[in-house]
Amino acid sequence: MAQGQSTSGQSSGQGGVASGMFNFQQMMQDFYSNEGDTDESRLMKNAFQGNMIQSGFDSQLAQMLGNFNQGIAQENMSHQANLELLNQQSNMKLEAQLGQETMDTQFGYQNDFANNQHDRDLGMLGATGEQQRKNINAQGVIDQQNMVVSGEQERKNLAVQGDQQRQNITTQGQVDLSKIGAQGIEERQNISATGNQQRQTDSNRINTQGTQDRLNIQEQGNVDISKIKETGSQQRDTDSNRINTQGTQDRLNLGEKGKQDRLNIGAQGDVDINKIGAQGDQDVRKIESSGSQDRLTQDNATRNTAKDRANQFKYAGAGARNY
Repeated sequence: MAQGQSTSGQSSGQGGVASGMFNFQQMMQDFYSNEGDTDESRLMKNAFQGNMIQSGFDSQLAQMLGNFNQGIAQENMSHQANLELLNQQSNMKLEAQLGQETMDTQFGYQNDFANNQHDRDLGMLGATGEQQRKNINAQGVIDQQNMVVSGEQERKNLAVQGDQQRQNITTQGQVDLSKIGAQGIEERQNISATGNQQRQTDSNRINTQGTQDRLNIQEQGNVDISKIKETGSQQRDTDSNRINTQGTQDRLNLGEKGKQDRLNIGAQGDVDINKIGAQGDQDVRKIESSGSQDRLTQDNATRNTAKDRANQFKYAGAGARNY
C-alpha cells in the first residue's frame, strides 16, 4: 500500500486532506513542483499553463457574456412585457369600442323596431276604432229603425184596442137595453096573464063581489103597467147614463194617464239625458289618459247613445201625444 493511502483506497495528503480516488492532490503537487528536466516536460507544462489561462479567460468571458446576455434578456423581457401590455390594452380598447358600437347598433335596431311596432300598433288602434265607430253607427241606425217600427206597432195596437173597447161598450149597451126591454115585456105579459087567470079562476067569487072589484083590479093593472113602463124607462135612462158616464170617465182617465205617461217619459228622458251627459263627461275624463283614439271612439259612442235616448224620448213623446 502506498504511503498516504488509507485502507479504504482513498489517499490523504498533508494535513490529512483526502486526495481522492486518483490522488489528484499529489499529482497536482508533483506537476507544480517539477521544474521540468527535459524539453518535453517543460513544453507540456507550458501547454498546460496556456490551456489553463485560456480556460480561465474563457470562463471570465463566459461570465461577462452571461451577465451581458442576462441584462439584454431582462431588457428584452421588459420590452416584450411592455409590448404585450400595449397590445392587450389596444386589443381591450378595440374590443370595448367594438362592443360599444355593437350595443349602439343593437339599440338602434331595437329602437327602430319599437318605433315601427308603435306605428303598427297605432295603425291597428286606428283601424279598430274606425271599425268600432262604424259598428256603433250601424247599431244606432238599426236601433232607431227598430224603435220607430216598435212605436208604430204600439200605436196601431193601441188604436185597434181602443176601437175594440168602444165597440164592446156599444154592443154591451145595446144588449143591456134589449135585455131590459124584454124583461119589461115579459113582466107585463105575466101581470096580464095573472090577472086574466085570476079572473077566470075566481069568476064566481068575482061575480059575487061585483063591479067594484073588477074596476079595482083593472085600475091596479093600469097602475102596475105604468109603474113597469116607468121602471123600464128609468132603468134604461140609468144604464144609458151610467154607460155614457163610464165612457166619459174612461176617456178622461185614458187622457190623464197618457198625460202622466208623457210627463213621466219626459222626466225620465231628462234624467237619462243628464245621466248620459254626466256619464259622458266622466268617460271623457277617463279616456283622456288612454289616448286620442279611445277618446274619439268613446265620444262617438256617447254621442250615439245620447242621440238614441233623445230619439227614444222624442218617439215616445210623439206616441203618447198621438194616443
